[in-house]
Amino acid sequence: MKIYYIANARMQTEMAHGIQIAKMCEAFATLGNEVTLVLPSLGAHTDLFTMYDVEKNFRIHYLPTINLPLRLPWAFTLLVLSFAIAVRVWLLRQKGEAVIYTRGETSLFIEPFLSRRFALVWETHIKPRHPMRYRRVAHRTRALIAVTKHYAQEISSLWDISSAKVLYAPDAVDVDDFLHPEPTAAARKRLGLPLDKKIVFYAGRIDSWKGVDTLLDASELLPETIQVVIIGGTEEQIRGLHLRYPRVRFLGYRPYAELPNNQSAADVLVLTGDPSSATARLYTSPLKLFTYMASGIPIIAADLPSFRDVLSEREAFFFEPNADALAEALLFALMHRKDAAGRASAALQKVQAFSWTERARAISAFVV
Repeated sequence: MKIYYIANARMQTEMAHGIQIAKMCEAFATLGNEVTLVLPSLGAHTDLFTMYDVEKNFRIHYLPTINLPLRLPWAFTLLVLSFAIAVRVWLLRQKGEAVIYTRGETSLFIEPFLSRRFALVWETHIKPRHPMRYRRVAHRTRALIAVTKHYAQEISSLWDISSAKVLYAPDAVDVDDFLHPEPTAAARKRLGLPLDKKIVFYAGRIDSWKGVDTLLDASELLPETIQVVIIGGTEEQIRGLHLRYPRVRFLGYRPYAELPNNQSAADVLVLTGDPSSATARLYTSPLKLFTYMASGIPIIAADLPSFRDVLSEREAFFFEPNADALAEALLFALMHRKDAAGRASAALQKVQAFSWTERARAISAFVV
């Protein structure tokens, strides 16, 4: 099968979408598909294969776009329109049938340009703010891919389409990347973390809907023998948070390739989410959930439906999303080491089924 993965995305990013796109292209190609990732040309082209530690088994094609600083009026609109035109011209030059795979709002401007020799597959992660704008796209697709069970069930009624066109496919992980991390003591020394304290670890962005403030507030309720560590966040965010939460260690951005070794420094891994956010409750399948599971380290997770899609009490400790409950759950997990180790082992066993290759295999079979 020939697949053109078209993404209006800045791939030189620490954000999860870059990792997910690169990993899915690699996985589709691993299954024998001919894959081309089509991106807007946004300046210097980073070696994405090295950046995301993926095999060079697919092609990357950059299309010319109008790339202005996003702070300028209409800059994003001009980028979208110019990329849409470039995609249309590029597709006209391609021969034969192919699957057009895309995600997010990119589907809106691709769909009008597609001839019938192209089958459209739309991976949608978050319910659009204006769903009716996507009605035509939903009806044009051969398949819609949703990353949570709630969204997969909601799509049929949202756009009045058959549920047979909708596939639930949560995100995934390369489990092999986490098989041989560096020893805990070595990871802590490299990161400048104490050897004599329990390490509570969070890796990811510090956006409000991710609920990291719950962990920050919980840090004030923990004894001095427990160190909260956060990898991620912008320099500006960290400057402000460091003043408010001096007991928390903020390590800033670290490359994705370091993640297995960085997680090795932890005694427990925390998965937070803001319960007031529909995105957190119903529409997210965070990559960290699966990297946490692959680590074999105990997981403390906010009790949200999106996380319950994958995790149960057999694999993780859950907490009501507030600081008191999180602090209590952390202390319980750290005190009950045998219970925590058993759940971490069950999570590691369960995550074997959530590889990028198996995700790509399920989607490929569904599309065909």
